[in-house]
Amino acid sequence: MEAEKLYDLAKREAKKKTPNYEKTAGLLEKAHVKGEVKATCALADWYMRGVFFKKNRKRGLQYYRTAAKGLNVDAMFNLGVFYENGCNLKKNEKRAFEYYLAAAVQGKGGSGKWALLEVMRCFFHGIGIEKNKRLAIMLRSICDRYGVDFDDDRYDD
Repeated sequence: MEAEKLYDLAKREAKKKTPNYEKTAGLLEKAHVKGEVKATCALADWYMRGVFFKKNRKRGLQYYRTAAKGLNVDAMFNLGVFYENGCNLKKNEKRAFEYYLAAAVQGKGGSGKWALLEVMRCFFHGIGIEKNKRLAIMLRSICDRYGVDFDDDRYDD
């Protein structure tokens, strides 16, 4: 069976009223082995939160890195958050900015939009990159166009 179909089956199983997590995990593992990075990212989420598997942040980070190498936007965004906050990884604002930027360039789905917002914030405050408020203001108008709500004091002077 194709990797994407395995992932879709896992998603369907997980959304059931009473999901069979063992079956879902097995489908995700198979999809991951076949190269489906959405499954890899889902496994990372499960390990990080302790869903079905025993919580294992080291393993979760390995899955996130693998998914990010496969250009998974959610994995890139999550790694950016972890690096920026020093959560599960040593704090590194430059790496955080790089992951946010990579996710924003992909521009797919919710995390891509939120990554653009984070890139804007990094430019505005000089987080991991030289401060550039003019560019931040331009990015803010793009966020507006995407409908990304940034009503948050982290984006103000």
